Amino acid sequence: MTSRMSTPRNSRSVDFETREIHVRFQLSRAQRGKPARRLALKTAGSRRDVMMGERLVAFLKAHRQQALMKGQHRPGGYVFCTMAGGPFGRRYVAQAITIASQRAGLQPDGVQPLGAHDLRHTHISHLIRAGADVLTVSRQAGHSKPSITFDRYSYEFARLQSGEALRERLATAFGLARSFP
Repeated sequence: MTSRMSTPRNSRSVDFETREIHVRFQLSRAQRGKPARRLALKTAGSRRDVMMGERLVAFLKAHRQQALMKGQHRPGGYVFCTMAGGPFGRRYVAQAITIASQRAGLQPDGVQPLGAHDLRHTHISHLIRAGADVLTVSRQAGHSKPSITFDRYSYEFARLQSGEALRERLATAFGLARSFP
């Protein structure tokens, strides 16, 4: 994971008080004998503050506390790190996502394993389903332009819009004050 833990007064990437992940760099791919290192982001639009929900904040705090108690984490270190304190390589992360998705019953036999990009796609789809506008979603996703977000997720925006229109028509047809989400 590219984020680092933070205390309220420093400029690290994960801020529990504001419930934000400050994306300011990306990690290179680790190679044999050459660990991953911080790199500049691909585009200016990639620099963003990703909002975290309460459950994620609670999970990350608990994970950090457990790792600190076991001596597997240092204050100011990466959220998920190797015993040496460095970031995990992409192969390890891919394997961890596969194992977690299998344990959660999300990985049926014969289906390609879930990956980090699938998690990103799911997060963006949930933002849209929650009613976030295209500009907000674009900023959270780190897309350089809202048109990229709309092009890639137009079906989600259309589904949301048609669902809302149907609810309005039903409310009108039955003479109800709109009292449902």
